[in-house]
Amino acid sequence: MKYATDFENIIKTSSTTLSMSISHEFGLGAVSGGARIWMDDGSSETNSPTPHSGSRCVGMETTTSERNEFNIYSIQNLVSPSTEYYVSEWLYLPVGWTIPSSHWYSICADLQALADPYLPRSEIILNNWDNINKIDLGTVANGVVDTYYSLPPIGQWFKFAYYVKLSTTAGIIKVWINNEEILSASGIDTWGAVGRAMLTTVAKIYGGEGKGTLRLWVDDLSIYSGAP
Repeated sequence: MKYATDFENIIKTSSTTLSMSISHEFGLGAVSGGARIWMDDGSSETNSPTPHSGSRCVGMETTTSERNEFNIYSIQNLVSPSTEYYVSEWLYLPVGWTIPSSHWYSICADLQALADPYLPRSEIILNNWDNINKIDLGTVANGVVDTYYSLPPIGQWFKFAYYVKLSTTAGIIKVWINNEEILSASGIDTWGAVGRAMLTTVAKIYGGEGKGTLRLWVDDLSIYSGAP
């Protein structure tokens, strides 16, 4: 294990950072004031869930912004010398949450390069194209590489985990919800020749601009070097 927190002793240190010992930041989108984060004890916000464990978790919200993303920077350095990593966390989508018709919504970007051309990138996308709710494992470099026709649980905590093997030709990405493998892709470029300053986005609200208030909660984050 390279890092773990249940957020019990974590405090908010700025509008975009927490008192975590690893490099991170919340990207709050292009609209000033349209997104925020907070430490949630289950009672301070309307419809806040009881934290998955202990008494604190992280709340994330967008109102007029298109995104709010919980980024862990330099993931390749955190897990070095391994070129494999595994992330486990608990997420909560509130009661009544839905994907707007013919729209999409991202909850995680398990791999992204920081340098131009911002490749490769893998993203867990919940979408409602053609009025069919589904989860896509989509990548800019490779297109949509796998699809699972179901949404994660709504109104309850669910365990979300993913595994990434970094390789230009033999890359692997796998995703689990509540220990069920739902998506898997192999033989893909998960590294690329450019931009090896990688980040992993462990929780994300993206595609929210103009869609009203959208929320997501995070608890019990663990990052491992190597395969699960």
